[in-house]
Amino acid sequence: MRKPMSLNRARPHRRPKRAIMVVVGTDLEEDYVHWLKKVLDHTEIPIERITNWTGATDLVRAAVAHRTVARKDGNLYEIWCLVESRSDIDEARAMATKGGIKLVVSDPTLAVWLLMHFAEADGSSSQAIDLALRSHLPGLGSRSVDALASLMGRFEAAASRSRSSGDPPSSNMYELVDRLRQSLMGYLAAKELPKL
Repeated sequence: MRKPMSLNRARPHRRPKRAIMVVVGTDLEEDYVHWLKKVLDHTEIPIERITNWTGATDLVRAAVAHRTVARKDGNLYEIWCLVESRSDIDEARAMATKGGIKLVVSDPTLAVWLLMHFAEADGSSSQAIDLALRSHLPGLGSRSVDALASLMGRFEAAASRSRSSGDPPSSNMYELVDRLRQSLMGYLAAKELPKL
């Protein structure tokens, strides 16, 4: 004789998902992260825009403060901070490491990462990078994430260029993009990374 099945449900035993917060300091950084959220359809990415900053350490300090608040509130944020290479970059790196912050450094600015979607940026000045980027993304600067649509399908090329670029101009933004894709894969229980 078989035992009757219990109609009592087991208690849920899901572990909390680890959310990712991104701290930015420029319009372009904020627009790019919003564009990533849109194309990945990944709403679980809070973006914190810091407005009163003068160096990379100011942005990292703000990120550390957000991490402290998130821990007190019981949120398990993994915090990434986007910075430009400035004179205080070594101090910012040390502060980020000590504070448990993941750091994305773009040297000279995030524009170098965006340009890498289309071409190498070897030895280019900040002005040359901006000029070259605007030839590929003419709507850039309009504060519209749609201006970044031409980046689609070019992530792997940009990541490859960025990984092989050791000297400035350079960016490790591909690390954050890969992490966001992995995070989304976890939310969706997908078997492969979303394409970019």
